[in-house]
Amino acid sequence: MRGQRIRIYFSETDRHQGKRLSDVIVRRAMEHGLKGATLFRGLMGFGSRGMRNASILRLSESLPVVVEIVDAVEPVEVFLKDIIHLAPHVLVTREEVDILDLRAEAPQA
Repeated sequence: MRGQRIRIYFSETDRHQGKRLSDVIVRRAMEHGLKGATLFRGLMGFGSRGMRNASILRLSESLPVVVEIVDAVEPVEVFLKDIIHLAPHVLVTREEVDILDLRAEAPQA
C-alpha cells in the first residue's frame, strides 16, 4: 500500500493552550483514527532556536522531539490540515512510503 510518513519536529517545551504540544499532536492523531504515532526524544539537535543537547549538566533543558506518523495519503492530509494551526513554527516533513503490514500477511495460528 502506498502511504505517507510525516515527521513533526519541535521542542519538548513547546505548548498549545498550556498542554505539551507532543501530547496534543499524538492525541489528535489518535482522534483522527490514524494507524499510529511515535514520539522520539532527541539527545542533541539544532535548528532555528539554536543547539540543544542532553549533557549531564543540562538534563532539565528543552530537548528536540519528533512525532512520526505513517498512514495512507488521505488521512495524513486531513490530519495535517487540522493541526497546522496548533504550532505554526514547527517543521514538518512528508515522504511517500510503501506500507507493508506484516501482521496482515502472517498466517493465522
